[in-house]
Amino acid sequence: MNNKIQTILLSAITSTIIIIAALFSYPDYFRSAPNIPWLVKRLNPSVVSVAIYEKAKPEADIKSDALNIFGIDDEKDADELEPKGMGSGFIISKDGYILTNAHVVGDVSDGTIVKVLLNSGEEVDAKVIGSDKKSDVALLKIEHEGLIPVRIGDSDEISVGESVFAIGSPYGLEKTVTSGIISAKERETGEFLSSIQTDVAINPGNSGGPLFNSHGDVIGINSSIYTKSGGYQGIAFSIAINDAVVIAAELRERGQITRGRIGVAVDNLTKREIAKLKIPTKSGVKVKQTYSDSPADKAGIKVNDIILYYNNREIHNHLDLSRAVANTRPGQSVIIKVLRDGKILELTVEIASLDE
Repeated sequence: MNNKIQTILLSAITSTIIIIAALFSYPDYFRSAPNIPWLVKRLNPSVVSVAIYEKAKPEADIKSDALNIFGIDDEKDADELEPKGMGSGFIISKDGYILTNAHVVGDVSDGTIVKVLLNSGEEVDAKVIGSDKKSDVALLKIEHEGLIPVRIGDSDEISVGESVFAIGSPYGLEKTVTSGIISAKERETGEFLSSIQTDVAINPGNSGGPLFNSHGDVIGINSSIYTKSGGYQGIAFSIAINDAVVIAAELRERGQITRGRIGVAVDNLTKREIAKLKIPTKSGVKVKQTYSDSPADKAGIKVNDIILYYNNREIHNHLDLSRAVANTRPGQSVIIKVLRDGKILELTVEIASLDE
């Protein structure tokens, strides 16, 4: 009897260990499917529509002058607002900060008025804290009580094939939900930042809205699509939230982004050039021009130098270099390693401002 009990207990313990091991080894297999309807209901209060207006300019033409003689005012009301653009956004803090796209906000002038439509139906005025065209990130601020911010996820931890969904206002249709999967990570589109590629249906008006993972965490800002028709064709791009929050923090602190410059033009290397030049890192960029009196020129970087490292960061292509330089504060000194005549040289470069 004791042996039978021991056998049963041992079998139960073994089975338990196997189940626990499986849970740790294959957590996604045992995880229940996400409850999207429940998540959407919870997240809707955090997603907003963004509308851009300009004050109407009075029309002072001959027709108006003639009508005014008879006491008829044909001029537009100075307080009348003309719609100039629309998009989406999402609340990131209880005190009213909102993330959206810079191209949604556009060129902010004295006559520009930004309004945010909340889930409650209230339309409130928003202040543009900062807008960065290069990254396409803009930060807004509203004054309102009871705001519910989104939960920020980690875009470095996403996986290709992972389920995602978006909430936004395509063509002004508020609170539209679309879903799909992550098609690619760090997709290069020629923009300053690499993008998350998805097959989530994104259309005009979705720009600036959140891309959520299956847990309801924001992992990106929906920003653009690949299209030949002007509408959705199965390829959408989002700004990784990890990049966006860094930019938003600087916009909040300083109202603008200050980027670095070294003053070189470079070309990517072909595999044949890498083999011929015997480049140890199997990557790098070739300097084709150094601008006179630039930081690179002063540091001794020459045409045909191969830039291998930027502050110990390996450089694979021209985007690697431009992003590394741009993200360095002006005034800082960096070490750039170059290959010249078969020798690796370390050159100290003081970063200048891109605005100079």
